[in-house]
Order: sequence, then structure tokens, then C-alpha cells
Amino acid sequence: MSGPGNSVLHSSDGAFMQQGVSILIASTDGAERPCVCRASGCRLREDGRVLVFLAAARGRRVLDAVGVSSTVAVVISEPPTHRTIQIKGTDATVVAAADSGAVIDEYADRFAATLTALGYSDRMARELVGVEPEQARAVLFTPTAVFDQTPGPGAGAAVAVAK
Repeated sequence: MSGPGNSVLHSSDGAFMQQGVSILIASTDGAERPCVCRASGCRLREDGRVLVFLAAARGRRVLDAVGVSSTVAVVISEPPTHRTIQIKGTDATVVAAADSGAVIDEYADRFAATLTALGYSDRMARELVGVEPEQARAVLFTPTAVFDQTPGPGAGAAVAVAK
């Protein structure tokens, strides 16, 4: 993957997103109620936007909320270390997840490897993030802010903008 175009994300964030990390995607509905679901992978595109994959049934409330608010927050955390970043966007849209099968399968493999190394079963890990190709959906957005959410004294701090 080459570095992002005009993005607040650093290329190292893009690499981090591709590991066996835990990914949660959240939005708010028309009544400002939060909703969240586990994602099934993501990609930092060359144009700097982020594409997050999720299962339609599991993510219905989030997909509906994105359609109403266009806002999104994605939390990406590395289970062994709890290193965590949060990425926010205000122009989120639900888009087709065409040809996402390989990306989702690769993510499931990396996520399962991470969790099995921590003593969890491969089956449990895959159940958390698995999605049938016809159920895959995607949310596309431009990152507007990135925060370090790693537990500790720096949690909540804005991450420097990439130039």
C-alpha cells in the first residue's frame, strides 16, 4: 500500500489498520443515540479515505445511522498491547462492498491469528468478524481527526496531522 494522498492519517496508521486488530465502527442515529458494531476489516485508500467493511445484519443500526448523520468513529485496537487509535469522519456514506471478499478473508485470518495467540479459539475469532460475501457492506469516509486511545496518560490526545 502506498501512502495516503490528503489524509490526516500517517502511512504507519494505514499499516496498523491492516494487522490483526480489533475494529469497531460507530455512528449516531437521528435522535443522537449511539450505535456500534464490530467491523470485518478496513482499508486506507490511496486518496486518504478509509473504507470499513461490516456485515449487513450485524451492522444494520450503524449503516442506517450513517445514512442519517454521515458521521462515523472507528476504533482500532491491537489486542495484545491495547494500542488504540480512534478515527473520526463527517462525510461517511454506505457504499457497495464489491470485491471485498479477499480483504475480509485476509482480515479474518490476521484477527484469528492475533486472538489464538492470546488463547482464544480460532472459531470464536472468526465468528466475531466473519461475513458472507453477499452480506458485506462498506462505509467510506474521509478522516477528519485521529486520537490516541491507548490506555494511559496520553489517552484521548489528538494525533498530529500527516503532511
